[in-house]
Amino acid sequence: MKKFGVIFFVLMGLLISQQFATKASAEVNNEVVNVKLQNYLGNKSSISVEVNGKYIVDNDRQAISGSGYTIKVEYGVLNLYKGTTFIKSYGSTFSMHPVKYGTDHFVTIQGMKYTGVFTFVVESGKYVRPINSLLIEDYVKGVTPREMHGTWNVNTLKAGTLAARTYAMRHAGKTMVDTQANQVYGGFTWYDNSNRAVNETNGEVLKFGSRYAETLYYSSNGGMMLSNTNTYGTPLYAYFTKKQDPYDIQSGKNTNWSYSIKKQQISMIGRDLSKPELWWNSVSEADAAFIKNLKSTLIGTQIASNSDIRIINVTGINFKTSFTAEDLLTGYVDIEYYRKKTDTNQFIKDTSGKLQKHTLRYEDRSNDIRSLVGSYTMKSPYVKSVTADSDKFTVNGGGFGHGIGMSQWGAYVMGNQGIPYQDILSYYYPNTSIVKESYNYTSVKMNEVSASIASPQAANTPITITADAVGGYDKLYRFYVQEGTEWKLLQDYSTKSTYTWIPKAGGNYKFSVHVKDKYSAKDYDAYSALSYSILSNVDMKSVEADKQSPQAAGASIKVTAEADGGKEKLYKFNLLKDGKWTVVQEYSSKNSYDWKPSESGDYKFSVHVKDVGSSKSYDDYGVLDYKISGKITSPVVMKNVSTDKSSPQLTNTAIQISANAEGGTTKLYKFNIYNGKSWEVAQNYSTKSTYAWKPSTAGSYKVSVHVRDQLSTKSYDSYKAFDYKITASSSGQFGTPISFESIVPDKASPQFANTSIKVTANAKGGTSKKYKFWVSKDGGAFVRMQDYSASNVYNWKPVTAGNYRINVHVKDQESTKSYDVYKVIDYKVTSGQVIVQNVKTDLLSPQRMNTAVHVTANATGGDSLLYKFNIYDGTKWTVLKEYSPEKTLKWVPVKSGSYKFSVHVKDVKSSKAYDHYGVMFYNVTK
Repeated sequence: MKKFGVIFFVLMGLLISQQFATKASAEVNNEVVNVKLQNYLGNKSSISVEVNGKYIVDNDRQAISGSGYTIKVEYGVLNLYKGTTFIKSYGSTFSMHPVKYGTDHFVTIQGMKYTGVFTFVVESGKYVRPINSLLIEDYVKGVTPREMHGTWNVNTLKAGTLAARTYAMRHAGKTMVDTQANQVYGGFTWYDNSNRAVNETNGEVLKFGSRYAETLYYSSNGGMMLSNTNTYGTPLYAYFTKKQDPYDIQSGKNTNWSYSIKKQQISMIGRDLSKPELWWNSVSEADAAFIKNLKSTLIGTQIASNSDIRIINVTGINFKTSFTAEDLLTGYVDIEYYRKKTDTNQFIKDTSGKLQKHTLRYEDRSNDIRSLVGSYTMKSPYVKSVTADSDKFTVNGGGFGHGIGMSQWGAYVMGNQGIPYQDILSYYYPNTSIVKESYNYTSVKMNEVSASIASPQAANTPITITADAVGGYDKLYRFYVQEGTEWKLLQDYSTKSTYTWIPKAGGNYKFSVHVKDKYSAKDYDAYSALSYSILSNVDMKSVEADKQSPQAAGASIKVTAEADGGKEKLYKFNLLKDGKWTVVQEYSSKNSYDWKPSESGDYKFSVHVKDVGSSKSYDDYGVLDYKISGKITSPVVMKNVSTDKSSPQLTNTAIQISANAEGGTTKLYKFNIYNGKSWEVAQNYSTKSTYAWKPSTAGSYKVSVHVRDQLSTKSYDSYKAFDYKITASSSGQFGTPISFESIVPDKASPQFANTSIKVTANAKGGTSKKYKFWVSKDGGAFVRMQDYSASNVYNWKPVTAGNYRINVHVKDQESTKSYDVYKVIDYKVTSGQVIVQNVKTDLLSPQRMNTAVHVTANATGGDSLLYKFNIYDGTKWTVLKEYSPEKTLKWVPVKSGSYKFSVHVKDVKSSKAYDHYGVMFYNVTK
């Protein structure tokens, strides 16, 4: 096996162990894995892209094929180039998919091959970050030969494949990275043996009960498998135990290791303990790296944070070497040291004026001491013995990695001995079972293809065709139309499920819409069709006037044309008189003409109509003959208007109104009624001189009847009006007197500012009541919040604290008073105390150095909150971000250690240093 592979096994084991120490995420079946590519790519503002086969850009359906493409981040957006030619700017993200999912279509990014779907995003404002989405089986084909060598024995590779697949399924729904942070993924660089291992175990995962197992693995264990309790002190898992591993021993890899620590770290010969300032900064400890890490751990915990120390002697080292599966492996280091205060530069001395020697024992988990020593020096937490001679301590151990779960070198030996992968997994993960997952994939199904407007429509009408499909992971749609016997592609595969069609000619059409999963290797997964008809002929239906012929000269007459068909119709009005045609209104979308003839005679209208897209002079036409007579000789006069029942009457009484007029030729009557607010036409002009009125609401009404001759050009020739009262009861009054019962808020006083409060006024009596709402704050003037209306509810949301008074006026709609009754209530609004509810992170502790962690403080109360983020690294407090409205901080730790966050929160109007604060502890590993 190559050296890089061995190193990675250890790193992967270290990393996964940290995830193991946190609570496992909910198990989700998902066949698609999203992988952020950064392991081989690094951070680049420009990347080279080569496409084998053909890809389609989802944003604009542009086809990409061949070499020479470059994606660059320029001024914060992604730009695509072909050679030096700029193609397009795509903003902060764009995606592309293969025309068919599979190995015939793949992408090479900076020399690395990848298959599947891609999304490119701008990261940190300046880097191109590809995200590769692919089916889990193809993802595992890219992982297995990177976690083990792709040419190893198939049984060993199968064991590694199940571990990788189980890890992916356990973390389904998350975006993976192609580094040790999750699993190393090498894209479309596959090997026959590893492919065979994946194909022959398709869908198989390792489970403990109903949950995915935590499939931890490492390089080697030195002949001793450790339990999770041994290494981390967590409750013992049933499938992690301590036992001898003869297969790992047979591999001969890292069976034994040792390292030494000097007893004397600094020689004090010739150094003046009364004047340490003369030599303090010129000396360093013998085991510098280990001592540096040890100091970082001790200062701020067992040693005061304002300390600078020199460790002169290591007086003892020991580790637990005899243990059971339930024991935590621990160790200790005894030291002697001198101390100086960093805040005052004062050396700590004894009563004689010489440096005071301090002693201390540091005890911790063996695995944590391993981190201090260095994971490539102390290769595992498994220590076999500790020896000492005159000048040093020597620690002897075995294995490489955390020692929990599967030894990759042990699995290598087992596979070479012909042991099946099921037995390899059973050996390293006892009490688990192999389960074949179905991934719960739902096939793509087309429900229907529909149009935004029903068939038929006119030519040139925009029609949106929509495909409704279900199933799959990410669907693509392709639109065809059949014109006659020929099928035409309208829109190639894209994520867009609609197509806007503008037909140019009439006829019968048929649409076919194909749908497929973005990860499908088929040409299409399902399809559906839709038939549609387009109207081609405009047909004139009628030409009519709003007044019957004849009419008198000077009358206002509206001539209206009605036509069917077409998309958008245009009308042209022509008028014939005395044998001469005149265009009185050119083509426009207006289908009516307002005509006021000044001379008597015989007229003829010819109205042309055509579609807006027609090239003809007209598509159809219609005619209207009309006669204009002379002036009216006898004026129309209204003699009287009467009712069959005298005023007042009760509501819902049938009342007959009769009008009597003289003169004119043919008289037309119009009945109008005023209800106290507005005039309404109860019955428009007709020859009918009576109107049956049945009022449903009490009140004082006015009735006005207009009369005119049918040849009159006036709005009326004569009229008469009268008053009429409608009552709600036999007493003739507007109901009973109004009385105010209560004002009820839906939330009791007091409430916090910005609380939504529903204020309801309850009154009785009257016929139809109106309500007006006022509010006064802190003894100030009342402000009208809601004018008179029929609503007895006001939705109030006070934005500031204070002592309020709510005043509601009520009156009957017929009342002439400013109000009939009113009521006032008091209401108190407070700001609310600022309280920090919690401080949380998006990634659970611990995490590795240089991992981006988002810290969020959640607080309540106040009007407008400000947040200040502080951190203590074991030595000093540092302000990470001063007060701002932002409650989330992005933190990227560059050093390992135990950290403490303190987030101060205060209202923007507060004069305090802070109103409240919350704390959180977080551990960072290497």
